[in-house]
Amino acid sequence: MYKYLGRFSLCCLLIATTSLAGCNVLNKNGIGTTPIQKVLKMPSDTQEVTIHGKVTDQIAILGKGIYQLTDETGSIWVLTDKGTPGMNQNIAVTGHLEKGFVFAGKNFGLSLVEQTRID
Repeated sequence: MYKYLGRFSLCCLLIATTSLAGCNVLNKNGIGTTPIQKVLKMPSDTQEVTIHGKVTDQIAILGKGIYQLTDETGSIWVLTDKGTPGMNQNIAVTGHLEKGFVFAGKNFGLSLVEQTRID
């Protein structure tokens, strides 16, 4: 009995791990993400949103920065404390919206504060 229970537990763990890894691949390819144009119309108190796009601009200062993420519907600035991704890199980002963000003396309007990034 215990032999089968151990195999069952191992199978459940394998399926769960594979499913979570698969979500990252899907998000990186834009599946399961929200178009940026739709995000720009959301209220700034939105809990969490995941977007996908190409890095088209960036400003980095001492390991922190802000980068512009662009998809086929629009673009938004993303604030990060993890360093900026490479230019022209396609990524997915999950975070929360912040209204009227100022970075390096420049007002960026509605921005996304990065919580996690899938390169």
